[in-house]
Amino acid sequence: MEREKENLFRYGFYHLGSKSDTEDIMQDLFLKLCKKAKSLPHNESELKCYIIRSMQNACCDCLRRKNKSPAITHLPLDMVLNSAKEIPAEEITHTKQAEEFLRINRLLATLPQEQSETLRLRIYSECTFSEIAEIMQVPVTTAKSRFKYGIEKLRENLALDNFLTF
Repeated sequence: MEREKENLFRYGFYHLGSKSDTEDIMQDLFLKLCKKAKSLPHNESELKCYIIRSMQNACCDCLRRKNKSPAITHLPLDMVLNSAKEIPAEEITHTKQAEEFLRINRLLATLPQEQSETLRLRIYSECTFSEIAEIMQVPVTTAKSRFKYGIEKLRENLALDNFLTF
């Protein structure tokens, strides 16, 4: 859990858009994992997938409890080129947090859910395609194609947005 802390935070944050909700979920998840320590997978890769899948489920539950979906605004797509991965969890302020959340969700909202989830897992959780396949319970080739098609769609959207701003 400690090794994946930064990646889990980013992954959760870009689902929820709230630093405090993400921190609460991570703390709850850590406590649950401590209680289940003996029954957790022993293989490091399987354990990583288990933890990320647990985080994914917790984020979905949180959104369901709050009866909301992530906010989406009409920020220019080219603003997303600033990498959110460069902001360490402890340095995220309310302004940076809101700005990055809106940028990322603006882009990801243009994709089918399976593709946006694959991109989140690959980029923010730094999962391999094998791990993504295990988490999403699909073949590795499906995980790779969802990533590829998601990236292609984002490129098209960025090109279209840049064209429309002239």
